[in-house]
Amino acid sequence: MVRTAINLVRLQTPLRAVKTCAECGVVKSVDKFHLHPNCCQGVEPMCKLCRRKKAKTWSASNPGKQAEYAARYRDRHPEYKERENARRRALTEENPGRYSEVSKARYYKNKAEYFARNVIRRGIVKQQTPRWADMKAIAAFYAACPPGYHVDHVIPLRGKTVNGLHVLENLQYLPAHENMRKHNRLTD
Repeated sequence: MVRTAINLVRLQTPLRAVKTCAECGVVKSVDKFHLHPNCCQGVEPMCKLCRRKKAKTWSASNPGKQAEYAARYRDRHPEYKERENARRRALTEENPGRYSEVSKARYYKNKAEYFARNVIRRGIVKQQTPRWADMKAIAAFYAACPPGYHVDHVIPLRGKTVNGLHVLENLQYLPAHENMRKHNRLTD
């Protein structure tokens, strides 16, 4: 009863246009604060900028916690993944060139990482290629790959239970989306 009366009083009193941030002490416009119905003036005591800084500091000092919270949320809300995938699909359909622009920017920003990953990949392929493998036939197989398909190793080169060889008999054409979904797994 008392809590409801306090909230009623808050709703009836006019909001001031400015508020002092409890963290940085700067007087800012009320729209620079997150809304919170149980706080004074209906906004949080800390401004959005200070809240963001505090969240970043917390994430840096607790590196695994954020991922743990996110995983727990996804476990409790199975519809989240479908909703998130639908949102991403809609974004890529609305902005078809945006994905490639972001990918290019990420590539140029992290070129060394991409090169290192490719060097590791080439080393794995080389290590898993026996001397008796017909490299000309493998090259022809890669060259004949139809558009929209990837060349996939039936038995992955770095599987969890078994490692496949980089030979013609272990290669197959797989639609790109299926190959990306398969990752390093051995499927039936």
